[in-house]
Order: sequence, then C-alpha cells, then structure tokens
Amino acid sequence: MGQSRAAAALPHAIVRPMDPDLEIVFRGFRDELFITSEEWERITGLVTLHLALDSYLFVILTVKLAALVDSPKAFQGVAEYMGRMRFEQRLNLVKLAGWIDADTAGHASAVNTVRNKPVHYRNKAKDVPEIATEAAFHALVTRGLRAYQVMQEIVKPHLPQSGP
Repeated sequence: MGQSRAAAALPHAIVRPMDPDLEIVFRGFRDELFITSEEWERITGLVTLHLALDSYLFVILTVKLAALVDSPKAFQGVAEYMGRMRFEQRLNLVKLAGWIDADTAGHASAVNTVRNKPVHYRNKAKDVPEIATEAAFHALVTRGLRAYQVMQEIVKPHLPQSGP
C-alpha cells in the first residue's frame, strides 16, 4: 500500500508508513467501519495534520499570553483553561488577537471541519467529499499545510533548537 500524493506532501514527522503489526490491527477496524485503506490513510493523515495545527495554536496562545500574565500561578490557570478550549475556539482567539491572518484561520478551520465529520459525526468517509477523492483530499491538505507553515514560522523562535 503506497502513500497518496497528498499524504506524501505532509511533513515527514506527520505521516509515516504503517507498522505491519498495526496494519493487521487496523485492517479489522477499517473493515468494521467499511473504510478502504485509502480512506483510512486520508483520515489518519487529516487527524495528524489537525493535531499539528492544534498544537501550534496552543503554543501561539501560550507564548503570547505568557507575556501578559504576571505570575506563574495565574499563567497555570490560563494554560489549563486553554487546554479545555475546543480547536475552533483557540483558532478564533488567535485570529481575533491578530496573531494569524484570516486566510490562515480559514485553512485551519477547513481542516477542522472536515476532520470532525468522520471523527465526531460518524459520517462515512465516502460521504465526506474532501476525503472521498484523492484530488479533493489533496486540495484540503494543501490548505492545511499553508496554515501549518504560517503557524510554524510563528512558533519556531519559541521552540528548542536542535543540533548545530
């Protein structure tokens, strides 16, 4: 089973080949849900991209709000509250504060909306147009990667540097 073009476009740290032992476990799960291996690959790539975007939103909020909060105890409360926020709430807060632009927010929101359909609302993958075809999935991932790259540039100065 080869990677789709869109999945191959995701950063290497996000999409990796399936471990053969896990493939056996997940094959039964896919079969129960009537999901093809291609749809499964798209859904898992989408969920992974969503996790990366959500992590970046959390880092952006953490870095920006840390500068505004006087005490570590107060900041701990802020961080706990941010952790309970939904993706779309974090995204809207970052956008409203002017820390990302409307296009970036729109791209991230599109990933969130599509990811929620099979994950939360039990839509079958074939009923979600952005997952059902390779071309539509590629267009969605391209949008998600644009948001990822913008957010990555924002958080990069605040991440630990590795190696020389």
